[in-house]
Amino acid sequence: MTPAEPRRPRLGDTESAADAAVLADAEDWTELSLREVDLSRADLARLEVRGCVLDHCDLLSADAEETRWVDTQIDACSLAGAHFGEASLTRMEVADCRLSGIQCFGTRLQDVVFRRCRADGASFRFARGERVWFVECDLRNAEFVGAELTGVRFDGCDLTGADFDKARIPDARLHGSTVDGIRGAGGLIRPVIEPDQVLPFSLSLFALHGVVVDHPGDDPLADPDDD
Repeated sequence: MTPAEPRRPRLGDTESAADAAVLADAEDWTELSLREVDLSRADLARLEVRGCVLDHCDLLSADAEETRWVDTQIDACSLAGAHFGEASLTRMEVADCRLSGIQCFGTRLQDVVFRRCRADGASFRFARGERVWFVECDLRNAEFVGAELTGVRFDGCDLTGADFDKARIPDARLHGSTVDGIRGAGGLIRPVIEPDQVLPFSLSLFALHGVVVDHPGDDPLADPDDD
């Protein structure tokens, strides 16, 4: 069954906001448009964000733990190394962003699309959610350890070295994705793959189960004098 498409953010009119200091001290952002705002390493913990658009903003290593993001569009921003632990993301689209090393430990994701993002080394450990799509994303060495996600797609992504150990991600579609060296492949339950992905994915399953492929040698029980 094809996963249901994530619901799009519900965006209305937004008001321009550019004062990083004011934004960092605010308890909520509602219907704001942020462009080229530097919030790197800002303390945004427990912030409420609703109906906002972020464009070319810098949230490098920002503390966004326990934040709540609803109906939000994030474009061409840097969130590398940001902490989104225990955050809640609902009806959110993240496009052309740098997410390298982002920490989403225990994050709740519902109707979220990541599109053309660089997310190498990103952590989605123990994330929970449904209808989460990754489209043309760099997810090399990303972690999905213990994640429980449904309605997931990895379309045209690089999943080289991604770790799905102890995850429960059923029926994920991996079409067009690089699946070489996936770790913990058993966490992908009934994955949907293309014919040319069978060999690299099966090698990941062999590694998971400790399968050894070897050429048969001489029979150690054979009599050496037996012709």
